Amino acid sequence: MNSLKKTVHDKIIGEQKLLDIYRLMVLARQFDEAVIDLYASGEIPGFMHLYIGEEAVAVGACAALKTSDYITDRKSTRLNSSHIPLSRMPSSA
Repeated sequence: MNSLKKTVHDKIIGEQKLLDIYRLMVLARQFDEAVIDLYASGEIPGFMHLYIGEEAVAVGACAALKTSDYITDRKSTRLNSSHIPLSRMPSSA
């Protein structure tokens, strides 16, 4: 069963893609941990919504995106997972 599972994953996703997905999940976690530190030190005022524990949702969904797909929410780590530079995103009110 293990060899079948590995073969299916290699054909559908590939080892390098899986490693890229994992790296992005780690990056998203590190980003939120840095935000926690900034918030605790008073450098970020107000309220924040963390994505800790939900990294796989964002990264997995963005990994399935095609170049013709759009992302409309730029206020969380989901944006970082999609490889869209912040400079290309329109500002919102």
